[in-house]
Amino acid sequence: MLEEIAPWPDEWKHDGKSGKLLLRRAALGQVPPFVLSRGKTGFATPSSAWLRGPLASMAQDLLGSKGAIARERGEGALVDRLLREHRAGRERGAELWALFWLELWRREVVLGATGKEAAFLSTPAWASHGGA
Repeated sequence: MLEEIAPWPDEWKHDGKSGKLLLRRAALGQVPPFVLSRGKTGFATPSSAWLRGPLASMAQDLLGSKGAIARERGEGALVDRLLREHRAGRERGAELWALFWLELWRREVVLGATGKEAAFLSTPAWASHGGA
């Protein structure tokens, strides 16, 4: 499809205001107008709920371990505070989610994960850890 559309004039493909002009025009009458006129939206994961629920103990073990990257860089107190605040109901999911995956990536790619981390990384999180 891209090979077919690529040589078409730019004004057919976009109007300078919104992307995917051809797709939007093709969808007219097929989807509600508000869908065609709205801006981009992200895909949200229930990471905060996961970090308070099925991944809470793993996040604590991973981020609380002596060898965690944040602790090695002298940020252990900050990580402890984020974990504590998140457990207490304050929204710290975005920060903890980033740290959680940074630590898993580091253990897999840099250190070569074994045990629980390796098993987690080889299985989709939503399949074995209560995802939505």
